[in-house]
Amino acid sequence: MRRRAAPLDHLYFHFMALSSRNRDSEREALERNSFIVLQHLHAMTGGNPRLLGHLWRLGDALGMQRDEVEEAADVLAEQRFCTFPTNGPLVAITTEGVQYLEHDSWRRRSVRAE
Repeated sequence: MRRRAAPLDHLYFHFMALSSRNRDSEREALERNSFIVLQHLHAMTGGNPRLLGHLWRLGDALGMQRDEVEEAADVLAEQRFCTFPTNGPLVAITTEGVQYLEHDSWRRRSVRAE
């Protein structure tokens, strides 16, 4: 005898299909990359906002393409977690970026791109 599906089984599978379709994998990757760049910038500068990191070298160390690291740094700048004090690829972590990593990020592994 064939088992009858519970009334909510089909809703669960429908929800799972919708939620996986609604996920924006590019946005999630950007948020993840932004967090990784922020972590590495923090490590490079020791969390000192007066020290500058070189964006291309940071990306090379992480195995990221220039456009990926630029996009991640733009997200960080929008969130005020880093600044670009010159017109070149030099970047500095801000006190907000240090605060986020050291106190606010908890178990999060991304920076929300809004």
